[in-house]
Amino acid sequence: MLTSLQRLDTICSSRFEKFTYSVIALTFLFGSFHLINGHYENGFVDLSVAFLSFLNLKIPKSYHSCFPKTSMFILIGTSLLVYLLFTGGIGRTGWLWVLTYPPFVFLLDSKRRGVRWVLSFATILLFFNIFQYLHWIKTAYTHTELFILLIVYTLVAYLIYLFKKEVNYYINQLQSVNSVLEKRVSSEIQKNRQKDEMLNNQAKQAQMGEMIGMIAHQWRQPLNAISAASINLNFQSKMGVLEEQSIQEVTQFIQKKTQEMSIVIDTFVEFIKPQQRNKEFFPLEAIQKTVSIIGPQLSNHTITLEVTHSQGFTTYTLHGVINLLEQVLLNLLVNSRDAFDEHPDIKERKITIFGDESGRIIFEDNAGGIVQEIQEKVFNPYFTTKEQGKGTGLGLYMSRKIMKDHFGGDLTYRSTEGGSRFILTFVK
Repeated sequence: MLTSLQRLDTICSSRFEKFTYSVIALTFLFGSFHLINGHYENGFVDLSVAFLSFLNLKIPKSYHSCFPKTSMFILIGTSLLVYLLFTGGIGRTGWLWVLTYPPFVFLLDSKRRGVRWVLSFATILLFFNIFQYLHWIKTAYTHTELFILLIVYTLVAYLIYLFKKEVNYYINQLQSVNSVLEKRVSSEIQKNRQKDEMLNNQAKQAQMGEMIGMIAHQWRQPLNAISAASINLNFQSKMGVLEEQSIQEVTQFIQKKTQEMSIVIDTFVEFIKPQQRNKEFFPLEAIQKTVSIIGPQLSNHTITLEVTHSQGFTTYTLHGVINLLEQVLLNLLVNSRDAFDEHPDIKERKITIFGDESGRIIFEDNAGGIVQEIQEKVFNPYFTTKEQGKGTGLGLYMSRKIMKDHFGGDLTYRSTEGGSRFILTFVK
């Protein structure tokens, strides 16, 4: 309600200023014309009206809203109207002044106040007409002219009233339509949010499958080593050659391997832990954490991963959730790994990640690239170039969405000779 009143007062003030400046210009022009022709009394009145109108417009501390200013302006205009009825104005056209009031009060004031002001002016004209008919006063116009002026004034006021009533009707209709549209927009936004949430959950589920595979891969080697150590210990026990030193060495070896496995679990838990709070972080840290997760698996696929950066990138910081950037990087690395698996003929498999001075992260591989015909589709949801059952088609879509919505940047693709290049840009 308060917002609507403030908006109404702003509209009123804007219209009031334009109308007042027009009146000031006209009365100043008439006043100057009167002074040039020696009509000093008329000139003084016109210039006084112009000055008072300007003063009423330019002293904001006098009133708290538009309505008192319009009321004061109407009173100034009423005084001029009474004066013109007795003097006739330039060429006996002073009566034209009164015809400006009906549109003015209805456009600037509320309908109820407008009706009250219009009736007040009509009452002034009516009483002047009656008093002149009774020969109590003498205006610059005849009794018939005043009567015609009253009729014209009433008709103009009524037409303006009907016009404003029709305008208000269409305004209400538009407000009703806007209300319906706002509800529809709100409903569509809610649907889009639900859709994005569903896609995000699907992407997370797919990523969780990848993570479980990585954990299994990183645990396989230490588990095999622990199993071999325990078998050796058991064999020595059965052969009767078990020594205290051997027991100590094997137990220390098992402890070391279990600690390594615990570190792997801690790394993965840290990666998938929901962090909704934004904070400052180094993108280089996100790269290093992601590499520590998938690095061993890339080595197992005979893929060389090289991370380089400029000097300025080491101190470059971002504000947001570090896990989200890690998810983007992990998606890119997993996609490259799968692309290499689809091209077993590539001998020197290499992935490079470079961070430059401006904070960009440039991800590049030589895994064959994406054919030009489908490059525009790689960021579409559910679009994948992998075999059926090996990809959801949500990785790149969610990655780009994270870059745009969360970091205010973008994720773009460019083909290279024999490979792909993804560029991550950020807005700090």
